[in-house]
Amino acid sequence: MAVIMDKDKQIIYSNQKYSLFPAVMITEPAQVFLLLAIITWIAHFWHSNTLGLYGDDYVLVAPPMTKNVFYILPLIINKWRTFSQGRPICFSLIALFSFLGAKLGGLAAVYWFAYIIHTLNSFLFYTLMKRLFNKHLFPIIGALAFSLFPADTTHAYLTHLGVYPSLTFLLVAFHYYFSQRKQLSYLVIIGSFLSYETVFPIFLAAPLLNNKWNTRLLRELIQHTLILGGMIVCIVIIRKVVGDHRITDLNFMSALIMSITHMFQGPITSLKMLLYRPIETLRSFKGELLVFVPLCFIGLTSILYWLKFSLSENALRLTTSSDSRSLHLEMYEFFKKLAKLGLVGLIMLVLAYPLTLTVPATTTEGGGTRVHLAAVVGASIICACLCSAILFIMNVYRQKNIAIAGISAFFALLVGFGLVVQQDYRLSWQYQQAFWTDLIQLCPDMTTETIILVDPTDIKQAKHIYTHLWSNSFVLPLIYNLSPDKIEPRIFRPIVFLLRKSWQEKIVSTNNLFQLNEFTVESLPFTYTQINSSNVILLKSKHGKLVRITQPLIISDKIFQLKQKSISEIPSFPKGYFYEYLIKPSDANLKKIVY
Repeated sequence: MAVIMDKDKQIIYSNQKYSLFPAVMITEPAQVFLLLAIITWIAHFWHSNTLGLYGDDYVLVAPPMTKNVFYILPLIINKWRTFSQGRPICFSLIALFSFLGAKLGGLAAVYWFAYIIHTLNSFLFYTLMKRLFNKHLFPIIGALAFSLFPADTTHAYLTHLGVYPSLTFLLVAFHYYFSQRKQLSYLVIIGSFLSYETVFPIFLAAPLLNNKWNTRLLRELIQHTLILGGMIVCIVIIRKVVGDHRITDLNFMSALIMSITHMFQGPITSLKMLLYRPIETLRSFKGELLVFVPLCFIGLTSILYWLKFSLSENALRLTTSSDSRSLHLEMYEFFKKLAKLGLVGLIMLVLAYPLTLTVPATTTEGGGTRVHLAAVVGASIICACLCSAILFIMNVYRQKNIAIAGISAFFALLVGFGLVVQQDYRLSWQYQQAFWTDLIQLCPDMTTETIILVDPTDIKQAKHIYTHLWSNSFVLPLIYNLSPDKIEPRIFRPIVFLLRKSWQEKIVSTNNLFQLNEFTVESLPFTYTQINSSNVILLKSKHGKLVRITQPLIISDKIFQLKQKSISEIPSFPKGYFYEYLIKPSDANLKKIVY
């Protein structure tokens, strides 16, 4: 039996050191990276070759994919010059990764950049957890929880190519702070604020990672808070100077109330999802889940079983410090450490929500689950603490294998939930392909004077990523190379608008034109306009297919003639970059899609 000394100068008894993959002769960090890379790929990117664009992707990701370097560089410079939404790093990275991905291999290559970011973040979190509590299972369980965090379902959302790097900056800043390189950590954390500010407040908890909580820690906390507060003030001033409407239009009192509310609702929702998502997987347990979930369960069980388990089976074992001046009860010391880390995790979880001001913290479906993005750090620490406590207790009662099997099943089901989300993303992309294929076939006579209105009442939306949003107004110029509008160069005609509910009540203007504004259509303000009904094509969904309405509309006892179909061929506009992605007239599988 070997006697070794850990970082806390406690004697640890160990018979043998195990590795993640006993037959693989590579270093332990490389093995952990390989495990996280495999898990991340299966859970979030297994179907990346059949995923597409969603929502903001059409405005932020798609345009850089169609351009050259002489467009990208000025675009990035402009994002910094205008301090775009206070997130110049975010929008610069989206443009850069989208451009590079398109040149390397199209849409699938862009997803590879997203995959690399997620894998890197998971590994950075593992190395941080290992520095916090160097027990083999604790850092790996924490890293698995980080990679599979189920409250946020936007892992494969390409717009977040610029959002998830905010976690990268945060984790790197934690490492620097933990290494007593505080000045460098403050420099790095600014990158987090300029990427996605909701992650930034978590860094307030950095001093709590200190091993000793005493009066010196209190002074450090005060100093640390003042420095970060000064950063926030400076950035807010800059955003106000450049005219960021998110700051100039902000109502301080309502924002404060929302922040406090979210700090209560958010942690409850994100922790609840850790329990609910495995149940959701079981409800969808069919198809590929019947293969992947059991395989992940077997793989994780094998890996966790072979790991070094440094806790003895005697919970009352005494350990001694190197100077032999004090004795420690192992069980007490172990749970004291877990309780401290769990408290820090809870504080980080609460700090993940004060800046989430645009989406309710109770959101559990769709792209709005980005509200939980920053919660991954605190929730993963809490998850690691709970699982480690269970393992310790079960090990005391010689039931370690049962605990390992239970934890493996939990994470295997979270992998399954990731596949469920991917299936929804894939279905949403198929819905879009069917929609746009039908649309161009129904509107062969559209011209640069045409506006296409779509009543989405019966159009289905995917659960975990919405299919049709305001961004529909920006899709047609990607399918075809269209000319810009003479009055508004940012608008390309023809253009497609999704109608709002009760649109007929407000669509007629005082001069008997159709007014397209915030009350009648889903779009951005600069696309709003008025148009004669004779230049409007109206589409509705009936029995899962788009149909064109040709009979006149009767609104407020007035008759409005719609554009009549005059030709039967497809539009004569030159095909754009995304034509082959979205238009699949020869794909028989699309005929089965009901949107």
